[in-house]
Amino acid sequence: MSDENSLHDGNAAAMGRFFTWATEKGELPAPRVNNMRTAVNRILAVEEEPERVDIRSLNVEDLLERFEIKNKARYNLDSMATYKSRFRVAIDTYRSFLEGGTEWRAIGRGATARPTAKKALKRIVKQTKPAALGSAPSSPDETSPKRSGASGSDMPRMISYDYPLRKELVVRLALPVDLTPSDARRLAAFIQSLAFTPDGAGTEAGAASE
Repeated sequence: MSDENSLHDGNAAAMGRFFTWATEKGELPAPRVNNMRTAVNRILAVEEEPERVDIRSLNVEDLLERFEIKNKARYNLDSMATYKSRFRVAIDTYRSFLEGGTEWRAIGRGATARPTAKKALKRIVKQTKPAALGSAPSSPDETSPKRSGASGSDMPRMISYDYPLRKELVVRLALPVDLTPSDARRLAAFIQSLAFTPDGAGTEAGAASE
């Protein structure tokens, strides 16, 4: 069992011990932790001494950019987005743990918006300056599902995912924890129906699988 005092060292090795401890204590689900571990190990491999990386002062977005540049030919867009999203969750969970309190449990379990990712998303949206389309969009952390006639206790648990739709444009999806294949197919068909082709432009070929 991990020495709880050593969990606060703040480096990547301590973060690994923290996740082991959190799993052993039943604070975080093992499958989710394993997914985060995989992402962390692969992304931190960009550094010369991964275990000595200071998580507290780590420039997450810079590291993710270097990881993407180095591995662009190795992973397709979906895999890259998944690794980056899981890495952000892992970092935010551990940083929240170091700050004290209990919020890290909710972040690690995917039950709440991630503060660091939320700030990064706001910066990206501000930089891209999208044209207004009617009413202003809701805040990126507003991920509560809307269901007519359902009480709060009936609402499904949701997880927020950041997806890099375009260069410097990240969108946030709020999906139920128990998303089914049928849900995914219907959602994909709905998103496909929203796409449009500018006048005079031909239909694009499907995105190449990498």
